[in-house]
Amino acid sequence: MTPDQDGVETLAELYLNATHTRGAAELFVDDNERLSGNAVRELSLATAAWLDTVSQPGDVVAFLCRASARHAATWFGVCIADRQACTIHSRDTAPKIAEILKWLAVKVLVIDDELAPLAHEVLAHTGTSLKVLSLETGAGADLRIADLAAPVAPPALPIPDSPAAIILSSGTTGTPKGVVHTQRTLLATSRGGVYTFGPIHVHTRALLFMQPSFAAWAIIVIPVIGNGGAVVFGRHFTPERFLAACAAERITLAPLVPSMWRSVLAAGPENYKLAALELASMSGEAPRSTDINQVLERVCPRISFVYTASETFTGSAVMCDPVKMMAKGKTGFVGRPIPGAAMRVIDPEGGFSDDCATGVEGEVALSGPSLAIGYFRDPELTAKRFQNGWWRSGDVGVIDADGDLMLTGRCDNVINSGGIKIAAEEIEAALLLHEAVAQCAVVGQPDPAFGQRVEAYVVVATAMPEPTPETLAAWLRHDRQLPGFKVPKAFHFLNELPTGFTGKLYRRALLRPTSPSG
Repeated sequence: MTPDQDGVETLAELYLNATHTRGAAELFVDDNERLSGNAVRELSLATAAWLDTVSQPGDVVAFLCRASARHAATWFGVCIADRQACTIHSRDTAPKIAEILKWLAVKVLVIDDELAPLAHEVLAHTGTSLKVLSLETGAGADLRIADLAAPVAPPALPIPDSPAAIILSSGTTGTPKGVVHTQRTLLATSRGGVYTFGPIHVHTRALLFMQPSFAAWAIIVIPVIGNGGAVVFGRHFTPERFLAACAAERITLAPLVPSMWRSVLAAGPENYKLAALELASMSGEAPRSTDINQVLERVCPRISFVYTASETFTGSAVMCDPVKMMAKGKTGFVGRPIPGAAMRVIDPEGGFSDDCATGVEGEVALSGPSLAIGYFRDPELTAKRFQNGWWRSGDVGVIDADGDLMLTGRCDNVINSGGIKIAAEEIEAALLLHEAVAQCAVVGQPDPAFGQRVEAYVVVATAMPEPTPETLAAWLRHDRQLPGFKVPKAFHFLNELPTGFTGKLYRRALLRPTSPSG
């Protein structure tokens, strides 16, 4: 049995149907709680009713908390209430998070106990008054979720085109892009999930160790619950915790980025009972042939790879069976669009209609029903990247004669480290503020564990002593308030940076070759 989708036009409707379908059966599970569909529905409706007393339709409700059953119930309560849910990256610094809250014009902040100290530091930096809802004990909050009153009447549900969620992703200036999804695009995300993750039903149990600030949270949770399944949340990933949860919870769907799968393989999956596992899903970076073979032999008999983004979600995704790709000698290819989606390769310097010929490298453009409507408060970037139902990805790729896509790089300078996107220009802009730095370039170098790692190349200012790598790293952390994952893992000092024929920085000359995938 799956939730009734006939005539459903919004995520809010589908979600309420899903909670009825689950009924007394578990819907959201974490280390502390096992919430049934009925219990989750009560929490979500109570959240929506409370939001009607403290905010207006369309307002942004921000979350600063880890993945949990209560977070999920509250997130969907925001969608029911016709507000916009946005989960903040907790790895950013307090001043940076405060800037983001002000940029989003947040009216309500939802926190948990673990991140409450960070939340209070953030609030001190905002200089504004926000309503604070606690998912747990309520320290420093206006109200605890446990104290919310049941609604006296059913909520007025949002219309299909109402903005429902903002997904934060890397921005080149340091300000993140806010990718805006509507009730309609999130509903299409649920429907697309039956292709990217295979059949989803009442016996599906997905394990999610990804924090809710990442697009992967919604990309996985929405299709699973929208098609009748349940989700188990892990708060802090280690390969041992992941494997233990797979065994104890009889997980059927396990999604991880390839770097996380490699750590799982190193932890001895043979020592855990994984017989229930039906699908190992990979995304975020192309898997190596060794990753695929090892997961097949030691973890799960079936693998899928999904190429998607914050802007596309699963209804506009490209996917493949990596085993079939390997059999055709196409390791590294990401596949074809799912039904209802489309892809093209276009001239990176041209317009949306400037298609490249088959076999010619260009910028990947994607289309489909779950495509976001644009970027929050950025009409210029929206017009540049979105047009007539298509989105320019910034990824460089080639479509072969079979219609399969292979990704070959980026048009911009985004570094993909363990599935986390990092804008090189943001780090460069910070480095150039150091008095000893005359020029710099930041690139993603090959890394066996994380795919890429951030490294910086620095030209020291004339008459200035050469700073140590430790000095620059500490300065970026403390003076420029860069979070640790954006601080370069290595600094290289050069007499000059490489340039091309036009005199512009030629980053590719700094890149080391990628080692063979095996």
